[in-house]
Amino acid sequence: KLHMIGVNISDFFVLLPNDIRNLCLNKYHRNETVKEYDFFISHASEDKESVAIPLTEELRKLNATAWLDKFELKIGDSLMDSINEGLIQKKKGVVILSPIYFEKFWTRQELNALFQKSQKGKNIILPIRHKITAEEIASKNLFLSDILSLSTDDYSIPEIAEALIRSLD
Repeated sequence: KLHMIGVNISDFFVLLPNDIRNLCLNKYHRNETVKEYDFFISHASEDKESVAIPLTEELRKLNATAWLDKFELKIGDSLMDSINEGLIQKKKGVVILSPIYFEKFWTRQELNALFQKSQKGKNIILPIRHKITAEEIASKNLFLSDILSLSTDDYSIPEIAEALIRSLD
């Protein structure tokens, strides 16, 4: 009934325990599954080829699930709905911070959503610095400057992927 009046049912499913959610999905969601992701990759499009795609591929080699627009969006999909679904169905948000990241509308929206999802004591936001220093990040966002980050200047993509996997524990 909620679906018929335009309420996004997926928003309610994420609040349920896994066993109850699966029962509801099987009975009321026409056997559609809500895919859960280990990571949501937030990035500026300018950093897609150099960092986002290689990192996503490396995470997948390590048997992690990662939401990246290039691999998840299909022609005709609603950009806002797809990103929202990816943000809801993730455990961690990998934020690829670069000078251009802070200038983009969508990346600011994704970052705001990740802060909303953060809970005290939980490391949900996992910052990766790319062509930007910790000091530059602090000048743009003080909240991010308090979160330990890794830099693509200091670590390879495989090393970063392994560190991200360890964050799931």
